[in-house]
Amino acid sequence: MNHDAAAQLLDAYLDEELDPGTTLSVEQHLRECEACTDWLEARRALVMRVRTSGLRYTAPPDLERRLQVFRPARAHQVIWMPPWLPALAASLVLLASGFLLGRTMLVGSDLDAQFVAAHVRALLDAHTVDVVSSDHHTVKPWFGGRVSFAPPVPELGTSEDALLGGRLDYLEHQRLAVLVYRHGKHTVSVFVFPHGAFRAALRARASSDGYNVMARAAGNFGVVFVSDASADELNEFARRWLEAAHAP
Repeated sequence: MNHDAAAQLLDAYLDEELDPGTTLSVEQHLRECEACTDWLEARRALVMRVRTSGLRYTAPPDLERRLQVFRPARAHQVIWMPPWLPALAASLVLLASGFLLGRTMLVGSDLDAQFVAAHVRALLDAHTVDVVSSDHHTVKPWFGGRVSFAPPVPELGTSEDALLGGRLDYLEHQRLAVLVYRHGKHTVSVFVFPHGAFRAALRARASSDGYNVMARAAGNFGVVFVSDASADELNEFARRWLEAAHAP
């Protein structure tokens, strides 16, 4: 992540509003950028001074009297209630339930977009690969100790498809192995992870921001392909990749 991109995210990082993958990228930048680190420490110090400044607001003397109307009535008192109030309360409960349900559905459907964001972030940061090699004998061992599984690393063996290397990524509290290929003029990120790594179900085919996403199964692994190649191209690439991954 470059300096300008990281600087725009520091406030959100301080407030813990970033997704895990972006958080890791910002933290990596902070380890290398003294200016951003100094800014963050100054902002943290400012927040602490505000919290410990002793600023208080004194309530007006008649506040307690005005709040009396909200105190629970005693047992012998009769509380008058407008006839429309129970219906309004029920409507609010239904509205809140619908909002929470919508939030739950959004979280599940947003998983495809998170894979696209990880793919694009790597391209923008010029951090497409951590290990650069077209040889699976180099790339596969590199993941040892970095993830808790041994991902398949097939070489497709065609002039159109070349293995560029691999990297790590982090989504939904999961470490993923990412294999990077050049497919013609397109870059394809292949995310590999154990089955059941994600609570939300991935759709077999989706698109987000002009990128195509395809989820497949490969033995004990789930695999997600992301690229700006057309859906048909990416589907054909995924077919060849799966065939090569299952080859002895």
